[in-house]
Amino acid sequence: MATAQRYPLSTADGQSIPLEVVKPLGVLRMPFTAASFNSQTLAETYLDKIFVVSASEDCYLSFASSASALVDNSVVPESLYIPAGLSIAFVSNSLHLSTIGVSTSGVLHVQIIDTWAGLVLEAQVSRR
Repeated sequence: MATAQRYPLSTADGQSIPLEVVKPLGVLRMPFTAASFNSQTLAETYLDKIFVVSASEDCYLSFASSASALVDNSVVPESLYIPAGLSIAFVSNSLHLSTIGVSTSGVLHVQIIDTWAGLVLEAQVSRR
């Protein structure tokens, strides 16, 4: 199975230029409250794509098929803390997204993107 190129462009000396050219695949708007998880399951076409998330208020994002309750002094596996106003980019190998507010309601925006290798030269995408 071929692995998608995450760094399609490089400098003259071969150093990668991350995410130089990207293709937007979609945006998901996930409202959340501090009382319960809002869960979504994405289509398989979004597996292993690049996600960029930002939230209007602090929240937790879980990738587990069933989100776990947050308990003080315990690790919640497969989860991220998303501070309000900060964008975080990552590659997800899960189709499950669940979000809950830390202390208040808000909205999590999930931008799904892919590298757009069709806009670069073949030599920039392949190994030298």
